[in-house]
Amino acid sequence: MSIYEQYAQLQNRYGAVLEHNQAILNQFGQLQIQYGDMSNTLSSQINSRNQQIGQLNGAIGRYRLSLNDAFSVIHNRTSELNKIKKAQKDAKINQAASAGRRDRANNTADLSRNRLSSGSGKLRTDRSVGSGGSTPVKASSGAGVFIPK
Repeated sequence: MSIYEQYAQLQNRYGAVLEHNQAILNQFGQLQIQYGDMSNTLSSQINSRNQQIGQLNGAIGRYRLSLNDAFSVIHNRTSELNKIKKAQKDAKINQAASAGRRDRANNTADLSRNRLSSGSGKLRTDRSVGSGGSTPVKASSGAGVFIPK
């Protein structure tokens, strides 16, 4: 084989290697384009997801605030209701105590009136009436009292 033939073979091989390298470069270029497209798509999707997450976080924050407001209102109303119930209970106790004092005062007044109307305030007893058992004896006030014989 001559030098010219060897040179021609090397040129063919070198040409084949160059073509192969060019094909690899073309594939690499296509992969870069696909990567760029995918990267843009992913960035767009990520931005969209981040925007959705931000909107959801805002909604959650507003919901928490409304829950806190509702809880505060419920707590305040419950406190007011408890105060009203306590005041009503205290009023009933005071009313019952006042009624008890009135009843005792009325009873005392009734007893005082009865004593005053009976004259001396003592009941008269008469053991000579009847033949046995208890005998009703009337005092000057007209109240009946049973006295055993």
